[in-house]
Amino acid sequence: MKLPSIFASIGALCALIAAAEAQESKLLTLNEFKVDKLELKGKPVAVAGQIVPIGEFAAMGNDANDSNPVFVDPKNLSRDQKLRLQDCPRTCAVIVKGVVGSVMFDTGVLASDIKFK
Repeated sequence: MKLPSIFASIGALCALIAAAEAQESKLLTLNEFKVDKLELKGKPVAVAGQIVPIGEFAAMGNDANDSNPVFVDPKNLSRDQKLRLQDCPRTCAVIVKGVVGSVMFDTGVLASDIKFK
């Protein structure tokens, strides 16, 4: 792939994410997200659950021992939100808003906003 076409692809992806985030998203429970995640790809969502930071990513579960977590990419969060996420002791109750996409080789949430409960 030539370099200019890579930039065009990145630009198109950014435009798609921006358009999806502009749409209204319905609040989903974590279990609803897990069941519907393949149909939600590319769509904006708001998901409630418990979150724990894992390196540069985060995992959402129903509790700290959830064996089937949903991965969250926090790179688009504000610096303050990233710091707050890193301060979660074991887990924090949150609502994550973003677009459904590929995170850690799975379908997860590309976070654009996070509200701590």
